[in-house]
Amino acid sequence: RWSHLSVYCGEGVLMLVLTRKSGQTIIISDQIRVSVVSVGRGRVQLGIEAPDSVPVRRIENSVGKRPSNPDY
Repeated sequence: RWSHLSVYCGEGVLMLVLTRKSGQTIIISDQIRVSVVSVGRGRVQLGIEAPDSVPVRRIENSVGKRPSNPDY
């Protein structure tokens, strides 16, 4: 069963919020899999499978950086 709640967040972007348990996976656009690896003490570990052509970045490391920056 999928539990979800749609909420608005930042600049009117719609975000789908899902409740998942450890070991469960969601699929985005048949190309990207996001799995909950573990949950505990205020921390969630996610596993992300995506094609090489899809950049995967942590936003807290990307704020204020330009795409031309190799550390982006």
